[in-house]
Amino acid sequence: MPNDNIKLFRTESGRTEIFYKQYGNPGVMAFDPVSKAVRGLPFPGKTTKPIDGNVLAFTKMGLLANDLERLYLLPRGQQNFIALPYTLPANGGWFNSEALPDGGAVITGERGYLIHFKPGERTPDVDAPAATGGGIEGFQDGLKVSTVDQWGRAWMRSSGGFCIFDPRSGQFQRFAHRQAPEKYFSDIRDFCPDNQGRMWCIGPDVLGWIDAAHPENGIQKRYSASNGFDFRGNWSLRVDWKGRIWFTSFKGIIQFFPETESYRIYSSVGKAMEFFPDGNAIFSYWTGISYIPLDSIRFDTLQLRPYATWFKIFEKERPLEGNLLSPQDIWLAPDENFISIGFSLPGFSDEQTIILRISSQA
Repeated sequence: MPNDNIKLFRTESGRTEIFYKQYGNPGVMAFDPVSKAVRGLPFPGKTTKPIDGNVLAFTKMGLLANDLERLYLLPRGQQNFIALPYTLPANGGWFNSEALPDGGAVITGERGYLIHFKPGERTPDVDAPAATGGGIEGFQDGLKVSTVDQWGRAWMRSSGGFCIFDPRSGQFQRFAHRQAPEKYFSDIRDFCPDNQGRMWCIGPDVLGWIDAAHPENGIQKRYSASNGFDFRGNWSLRVDWKGRIWFTSFKGIIQFFPETESYRIYSSVGKAMEFFPDGNAIFSYWTGISYIPLDSIRFDTLQLRPYATWFKIFEKERPLEGNLLSPQDIWLAPDENFISIGFSLPGFSDEQTIILRISSQA
């Protein structure tokens, strides 16, 4: 699997490849989980700033990506990025994006910038922080587009609350949590719509939903420690094709069932996740990506067992024979008195909960 400083990644319906960004890599990488092939898609020219950025969004024209200076486009059917005639704001901060149903895209800079690409256009409309914030305290900080609802509106969080941008009219709806703290979360990390008109939202220690048609009515249902849902460090939020809610937290990957208001915890580590229409999911980590069928994740009470995969005697590696999943005996010669063993763990296991027991026999 791809590794080494994995950052944001994107997928697109009808494609098998996962496009991702690595810190220090001047371009985008494409990984095919079927063939395991990885190919590089470099940006043209050279950048004078540290090589960083995101894979942003698939648009009608192709894949948008950026470094710290400008935006690039990978036109559909081509293998090379081209530089777009737009320079990113030097104080824009970190950029995020969501594709729009009409083939355009909305990009936000965390310092309050909103960049709107209309379908087929290579030069965007740009709103500066003063315009996106609307004079409301905190709306120019931490701006991040999170999702797009059934009407094509972009939902964005900020330090001051959240706002909804309608790309057709160019108008904003803003909801400041300080003006109505009883109605909105003070810190929203992510949004995600379901097929029942609910816009799910998540905070560091709370989950809830808003009526997407009437966001002015605030949070309609909350799940937190006060009513038996004690989650901390919540982050990425997604809804699958069965209406189940998934999000990441300090406890692992959480699967929440809205109908029964119950949940399961799968011990793991990671933040970002994305779903494919075919039922597979991607969970990204700082050092790699896990690509798995969602329905294959099991809630199992059996104790996961690590197994030996190699061992060394006096720094000389020797292979282990037989079935690696079976207990194995390792015999030392009379002149051998030191041994080190490497172990592999099944996926989605927390290495901090594994206890290794090694017995010796003279």
